[in-house]
Amino acid sequence: MRRSSGFTLVEIMVVLGVTAMLSSLILVYNSSTRETLALFTEKARIAQLILRSKSLALSTYAERETPCGYGVRFERGERRYALVAYRPAECTDRSRVDIDPEAYEVVQLSTFELPPSLEYGTRASETAEGAEDVSYILFIPPDPLVLVAREDGSIVGNGLGQVELKVRNRPTSAIVTINAAGQITF
Repeated sequence: MRRSSGFTLVEIMVVLGVTAMLSSLILVYNSSTRETLALFTEKARIAQLILRSKSLALSTYAERETPCGYGVRFERGERRYALVAYRPAECTDRSRVDIDPEAYEVVQLSTFELPPSLEYGTRASETAEGAEDVSYILFIPPDPLVLVAREDGSIVGNGLGQVELKVRNRPTSAIVTINAAGQITF
């Protein structure tokens, strides 16, 4: 009796079923990984932008016409943020941040929009000890003095602010925290 070589129909169906199951797991894993990667990329970009604004504030001694300071402005409703030169009408008032858009000049090519899968979050119950959601982080030279302010321009009392980013429709989030000394934790 001669034996034929090859695969039976059942063996082929089992291999195709296992392959389909593994490829569907990979597709699900890739979309959540893409969103998580976007989250941590934006978190790092925000931290880098805050550090760049601090560096610009420290280096203003070399400029002829210096702004009041540099910082990062978060436009939560517009889902974007920008590195800005702060030029309010009155630079000596440190009790509030001027929220007039005319007081801010966006530094060259430094406006960023959040990816479609991300949004700003507010985590009232799980914030860092005493941290508040902020919309303005400004460094006023020469020290630099750090002004951390809410959306209405009022200064956060303890100087501890945070920006939370989260993935839409998922519990995944990331927080960038800054204190009154300009130290960033992310």
